[in-house]
Amino acid sequence: MDNQKDKYGPYKEVYVRVLKTGRTKFKASVRLQRHNKWSLLTITIYSLGLLIVPLAQGFGVTLNYDQSVINCIQVLSAIVILVTSVILSMSNFSVRSERFCNCGRELSVLARKLFIKRDVLEAGPDYKAYVREYDTILSNCENHSGTDFMICQLEMFEYFSPSTWFKIHTYFRYALEFLPYLLILFLQFVWLYLLFC
Repeated sequence: MDNQKDKYGPYKEVYVRVLKTGRTKFKASVRLQRHNKWSLLTITIYSLGLLIVPLAQGFGVTLNYDQSVINCIQVLSAIVILVTSVILSMSNFSVRSERFCNCGRELSVLARKLFIKRDVLEAGPDYKAYVREYDTILSNCENHSGTDFMICQLEMFEYFSPSTWFKIHTYFRYALEFLPYLLILFLQFVWLYLLFC
């Protein structure tokens, strides 16, 4: 997958590692921002769907099921949205996204420091300090997912040459992360459709 076969000097090796890791951290930040937006949207729409049924009953709209079935489905739906809300709030997408973004910024600063030394072939006295700084930055942030790195590989053509199959696999894997939101919304819309139509 990595198409850089030539030997790197010590600074360039760290520089390339910092570039790849920084880009991946930014990709993780974007993925978590999307999770945050989708989770808020899902909870909002699902909650509104739960409110439609009692409002319709209050206005005397005829529904397609008996009251006992409607009550049972409404209670189950309320439990689903409660459990989903708790799980999503524990995931803390917004805070984690910000941490990944900050880590990516710190790695970008380190990459700029290493850029001027990338062609030096011998490790100087500051080499270990750069490696320690890199390790310190990474120790302050959780690890990104494999999907984040795969997305990064699709964009860094100078270091990777992904195959078509790899691209398909990566996008499919990325999309699967957001499937639960769509599934929950789909089930809510099916229930409302069956109830009113």
